[in-house]
Amino acid sequence: MRSAAAVVCTYGRASLCELLACVERQTYALPVLVFVDGASELRFDRLPPLVDVVSAPRQRSLGLVRRAAVEAAREQFYLEHDSAIL
Repeated sequence: MRSAAAVVCTYGRASLCELLACVERQTYALPVLVFVDGASELRFDRLPPLVDVVSAPRQRSLGLVRRAAVEAAREQFYLEHDSAIL
């Protein structure tokens, strides 16, 4: 069980590719969840190890997207309500 997770918001393919490249260069590999908001047509052909993708229907506001991403991270990484989410 993990006690902390980070949720990072990116916009557009270039930003996401940059984030995944940073994850791939890490010397201490941590699990990563990519939360895709309303873009089910995106294809991920090659992902770094320990990276999972979750797609969800498009939300109306960034706040709702963040909330959905946090909930997805809680489920994916078995985080409890007292776990830290950055």
